[in-house]
Amino acid sequence: MVVLVDTNGWFLPLASPLRLESAVDAVLPGARLATASSVIGELERLVQQGVAGAYAALALARRYPCVSTRRRGDEGVLDAAIRRRAVVLTADRALLERLAERGLRTLRPRGVRRLALEGGRRPKTVKNAPSVVRRRGSPRRTR
Repeated sequence: MVVLVDTNGWFLPLASPLRLESAVDAVLPGARLATASSVIGELERLVQQGVAGAYAALALARRYPCVSTRRRGDEGVLDAAIRRRAVVLTADRALLERLAERGLRTLRPRGVRRLALEGGRRPKTVKNAPSVVRRRGSPRRTR
């Protein structure tokens, strides 16, 4: 399984004690980190603008495989995630909503040291679970 890291995801280890690989592995064992070419382009622009931490974030992102896309910004991340059926690591609320609308799974920061997996398929129903939900005030059925 591939986890695509969005631009702000590469800044997480710089701004907090989060260890990206181990945090992803705790939630999705065996998952591989990658980035979209649109993210690399965005990080390069941030370096040119002199944004603090952008050079380190770019250096970190370049250590991992890059998924090619012709689109820019969030559109590129979305395109790459759909094509690769990847999980996306991001803290961008607008992107999280767009990914959820398309049924894609996401990883988002929870606290300082961990990530939360959201979206995707609903959990399977439990065997032997009651099939009828009792309404308030309705009488119980007895066998």
